[in-house]
Amino acid sequence: MCSTTLWFRLTWRPIVPVERELAAYYLLDLKEDDLVLYDRGYPAFWLFAFHHEENRHYCARVKHDFHAEVKQFIASGKKSQTVMLQPSKQSARQCREYYLPDAPIPVRLVRVMLKSGEIEVLTTSLTDESAYPASWFGKLYQQRWGVEENHKREKQRMEIENFSGRSPLILLQDFHAKIFAQNMASIFVFLAQWLADERYRKRKHAYQVNFANAISKMKNSIVRVFLQTSPLELCWSLLKRMASSVEAVRHDRSYPRNLKEVRVPGFQENYKRTR
Repeated sequence: MCSTTLWFRLTWRPIVPVERELAAYYLLDLKEDDLVLYDRGYPAFWLFAFHHEENRHYCARVKHDFHAEVKQFIASGKKSQTVMLQPSKQSARQCREYYLPDAPIPVRLVRVMLKSGEIEVLTTSLTDESAYPASWFGKLYQQRWGVEENHKREKQRMEIENFSGRSPLILLQDFHAKIFAQNMASIFVFLAQWLADERYRKRKHAYQVNFANAISKMKNSIVRVFLQTSPLELCWSLLKRMASSVEAVRHDRSYPRNLKEVRVPGFQENYKRTR
């Protein structure tokens, strides 16, 4: 079976880049009515061919020069079009390496006009235009933001890659401790948001609890919440303090991207925070 063969191939073959291959692993656990959202770093003909072979759905943003069919679609001015995506020589070779068919596959291209005037092209396996109108896809693609913002929260706020040692046990302890702390903060923020909604409901803008501030308030109390015989007073105090640290929600805000080279910060094991 194709999925089993591809799993074996991915397991034993060193891969660069890793993200697409990890997406292929996850694909093996998807159900027929699931749909995967991919940003511009994921699209590849072989990955789309794998979705087509396994009858799994996707929606992915592609670069304007992704394939000749995408360039032709942009030039046509159409809002939506189903085309046969032709594999390049490199794409066909990748398909053969993964034991996938290298035949052309049907994909639907959808044009999304951003407020900045930029054209966003989405590729999807949902080819039925009557069942899935083109007007849906702009908001559909935005649904990935919650996941991406959580990744940023884990990396920047929780510093999930900042380990206190190098042994497997320490890595696991640090990882699970930070995930647990983030989950606890999320529960408190969910409850504090109800207080904030009541407190600021007469203001012009809606207000949301500042998650970074909530983590700061939570980190020194998370152990006490479980050790105290009656933690209700402490929990209520934390909720009220979190509900006081809010920021206004302004929809449709956008900022120009900083296209400078991004340098991922490293962490030195010899110098750690004391708190």
